[in-house]
Amino acid sequence: MILIYLIKSSLCLTILIGFYKLALENKAMHQFKRFYLLASILFSFTIPLVTFTYETATIAEVAPAYIEYVVPTLSSVKIASPVTVDYTSIILWSIYILGVIIFATRFINNLLRLKRKIKHAEILSSQKFTLALLEDTIIPHSFLQWIFVNKNAYTQKEIASEVIAHEITHVQQKHSLDILFIEFLQVLFWFNPCIWIYKKAIKLNHEFLADQGAIADNSNIAIYQNILLSYASSTHHTALESPFNYSLTKKRIIMLSQSFSRKKVVLRALLLVPVVAICSLLFNQEIIAQQNPDSHDVSTDSYASQFIEGAARNGKKALVIEVRNDSIYINGQYKTLDTFRESVNEITENWDKKEYADPVSSMILKGNTEEFIKKAEKEFKKTILYMANNSLRLIPPAPPALHAKLPIPPAPLSLVEHLIKMRKLGGLFIYEGKEVSFDKAVALVSRDIYNVKTPYPYTNPPKTFISRASQDTKASDISKQDTIKATKEEINTYNTLVKRYNENPTAVLTAKVRGQLFKTYGKMTPIQREKAIPFPKLPPPPSAPKQEQNPVLPINQKNNHFEVKGSYDENGSLSKNVKQHALNGGTFEFEGKEITKEQALQKIKESNISTQTSSFHNKMIIIKNILTSNANYYLNNKLLSEDEINQLDISYKSVLISRGSEKEKPSFKFVKIKE
Repeated sequence: MILIYLIKSSLCLTILIGFYKLALENKAMHQFKRFYLLASILFSFTIPLVTFTYETATIAEVAPAYIEYVVPTLSSVKIASPVTVDYTSIILWSIYILGVIIFATRFINNLLRLKRKIKHAEILSSQKFTLALLEDTIIPHSFLQWIFVNKNAYTQKEIASEVIAHEITHVQQKHSLDILFIEFLQVLFWFNPCIWIYKKAIKLNHEFLADQGAIADNSNIAIYQNILLSYASSTHHTALESPFNYSLTKKRIIMLSQSFSRKKVVLRALLLVPVVAICSLLFNQEIIAQQNPDSHDVSTDSYASQFIEGAARNGKKALVIEVRNDSIYINGQYKTLDTFRESVNEITENWDKKEYADPVSSMILKGNTEEFIKKAEKEFKKTILYMANNSLRLIPPAPPALHAKLPIPPAPLSLVEHLIKMRKLGGLFIYEGKEVSFDKAVALVSRDIYNVKTPYPYTNPPKTFISRASQDTKASDISKQDTIKATKEEINTYNTLVKRYNENPTAVLTAKVRGQLFKTYGKMTPIQREKAIPFPKLPPPPSAPKQEQNPVLPINQKNNHFEVKGSYDENGSLSKNVKQHALNGGTFEFEGKEITKEQALQKIKESNISTQTSSFHNKMIIIKNILTSNANYYLNNKLLSEDEINQLDISYKSVLISRGSEKEKPSFKFVKIKE
């Protein structure tokens, strides 16, 4: 915003000073030029802040029947936004402030120098000016009402009367105020070269005016020109003073012979009109169309009347606020922004507490500028209605950002990470209808493209089915897997571990290291795998002690004879298991009652079903499992949450503590696998 303002004001200054240099500077219309220089500066710094509006009639539209919005409560949702530091802005602002300090110090020092001059001078006062006589050898100059001259030269009458008349003109026309104004602007806009050009033009025009005043009393122009040349060598002066010999150029000498022409002033003024018009159109802040308040909006009046009448038929009082094209209508009547608050208060002054708490209101906004609607909202918050019910808003709340402010969702689990999660829950892994070890399952999904499916809700234990993907799905699966890439740090760790193992193939890898290798290799893209060290041929892991195997849920006192068969279908069904058991002459049991083969096949179609078969009794028991998500998991006697379970590494496995009952959840504990 600031940058746009500076660009617009600088361009406007450039155009106007360019017009001055081309059309005005060399003309003897010095009073007009003084006014132009000062006015053009003010115009250039003001026009970028001006908004032009024009009135337009409104086409009648059918208003909506009712507009209602709900203000959601977002106080409990706090989304941290990243904090960024804009070093470029800090550097630029630091440079600007440093420049302001330097030029402000220079400005103050010049004022102090003038104050010291006045303090040490001999003062001779008159009605029109004050003469300050100094011992120093100086060129006559002036500031405000003081004219500084050399005391000895003045008492010996060596200073020409034309010189004194020149400085008196500076004092009488108050040229020092112009200089103070441009010097103050230079402190704020020291970086703008146009200000420096304007400063030089203003001072030169002051000299034109003073020269004109010096020869006004029919003085000889040739003599005055010789006097000017006699003061060619100057001493140092401050930037705030008006010395007699400022800018002794050919322009100033020639200007003495020119005469004032009123026609030239009028002609130049006419040429200035299109320049000002162009600058106004190019460098204003905004041009907007505004609805003519006098044009009657039939749709507004009609909608408000229908709304109020409908509320009255139900014994309710209504309020309709419509803000259209920067115009306000309350219950169909046009109101100005200044009378907005009073009008709302008049309509609602007889409302009771219930009507304030639950008002029958309609608020419609259309075609407004942001600045106007903010002013209207500010006035609305001053009304009695808002003070009684601050949940009302003239401006509907903006919906929450869907991309920039919401937290980024976590990346989906890779296949290996999914297998690790299932292993933590004590899951089983089935490949081609047979149960396989965790390491075998990881090796399968790491070396080729496989379909992995764990039916949800999870059974107890969860069962993950692995099958080889068809050729048609490999390409799409690869593209999906490529979205989860191994990081550079993970690949470096993988290469280091594989290199160490290749140097000592007889070393025994821990389960944690093996899982890390499988996990990283599974996350690698085909390109990453080509660049990495080939996956090693690992020996099968040592079998875990029998007492640490995932226990089978106890069924009854004969549970030692029961075991879970591994002949599962790829789609998660147990129909093959049931049919095979029936061919072997086995019986079926569900909830303590013997059932037929057909009933068993029907039961296994239900969710959360598993089977246990006793080879001793040749009986298959169909079990209705409790969801794993409804079980309790512990680690070191501490109850774990789902997030805490997912954070455990692969060196833990779950062991049943209690089967539970109808009123209690089953319980498991995580134990460290012995390596």
